[in-house]
Amino acid sequence: MAAIQESFTFQSAVTTDGNGTAADVTGLPGVCVQVEGITTASVIFEGTIDGESWYGIQSINMTTTALATLTAADGLWYVPTGGVEQLRTRVSTYSGGTITVIGRAIYNGAMLLAK
Repeated sequence: MAAIQESFTFQSAVTTDGNGTAADVTGLPGVCVQVEGITTASVIFEGTIDGESWYGIQSINMTTTALATLTAADGLWYVPTGGVEQLRTRVSTYSGGTITVIGRAIYNGAMLLAK
């Protein structure tokens, strides 16, 4: 089966703290997340299975392979989402920058049955 690509915009040129837009990641094993525009802020990778309670997700910095639930610098991260219903990237402790966070998941057609 052909690979399917799904793209997300979690934060779009934000200049304040906020939850951003949550994405439905049901059935996706993970999402590659690109963070841009941080001057002084944190972006926290959070997931939920009930849509109400959100928790940090240990994610992998794709440059250094370091594990963390948040970043205070621009970069590329892999966020594992197996079993998670929704993913968001919450901006916290903002005091500078224009932050955009986008994501992409690629999966094979057989995974569509889970979505």
